[in-house]
Amino acid sequence: MRKSISFFFAIFFMVFAVSCNEDEVSFEAEVDVFTISHYNQEGVPEFANAYYAYANKSMKNVEVSTPMGDLIELSPNGGLNSNYFKEPNTNEEFTTSQPMPGTYEFEITTNNNKTLLFSDHLENSFIMPVNITQGSIEDNILKVKWQKNENALAYLFRILNEEQNERKVLLSSGFIESDSIVADLRSLNFQSEMPVAGNNYTLEVRAYRFESNKEVNLEYNIQAVSSAQKSITWE
Repeated sequence: MRKSISFFFAIFFMVFAVSCNEDEVSFEAEVDVFTISHYNQEGVPEFANAYYAYANKSMKNVEVSTPMGDLIELSPNGGLNSNYFKEPNTNEEFTTSQPMPGTYEFEITTNNNKTLLFSDHLENSFIMPVNITQGSIEDNILKVKWQKNENALAYLFRILNEEQNERKVLLSSGFIESDSIVADLRSLNFQSEMPVAGNNYTLEVRAYRFESNKEVNLEYNIQAVSSAQKSITWE
C-alpha cells in the first residue's frame, strides 16, 4: 500500500474536475462506503456507516441499497452536485453493533435522467479512536496532539460546532501523516462560520484505514474511520 499522502488533500470536499460543457464527456463516478467508530459518553465503542459518491458531472439523485435491504438517500456535499454524501450527524445514529459487511449498491440519477449502478464492498473491519493528549489555544495559536494508531495511514483534524446534538464542520485540515497540528487561528479559513470567543467547540481527530487491496486513489477507497473528540473553549 502507498506509504505517503499529500499533506492537504481535502477528502470531504474532493471532486472530479467538472467539465465546463458536461455534454462533451462521458459520466464517470466513484463510490465509497466505510465505517466510522467513536466512544460514547460511557466510553463504549459505537459504529455507523458513511456513504460518498464522487462524479465528473452533476448528479440529480443518489441512493444506496444496503445488504439489509435498507435504502439510504445521499445529499449534495457543500452545495456540490458532483459530490453526494451521508454521514451520521447525531449520536443517535451510532450503535454498539458493527454495520453489516457486504456489497452496497449505489444508484445514481444523472442530470440527463439516466440511472447508473455502482457498488462498493464494506469489509468487516474498523479502527479505534486515537487518544488526544493536547488541545489548547494560547496567543491565537491552536495546538493539538494525539497518539498515533498503528493501523492508521492518515489523519484528519476538524473543528466542530455541536448544537442540539447536531454537528456542523467549521474547519477541516485535509489528510496529514503527523501526530500533531500547530496553527495560527488568524490564518485559518473557516468553511461555514467563525467561532465565537467564549463558546465551546469540539476538536476532532479522525484516523483513516484504507481498503487492503487498493494502492491508488485511496481517497475513494476508505475502509474505516475513527473519531476522537475533545472539548475546547474558543479564545
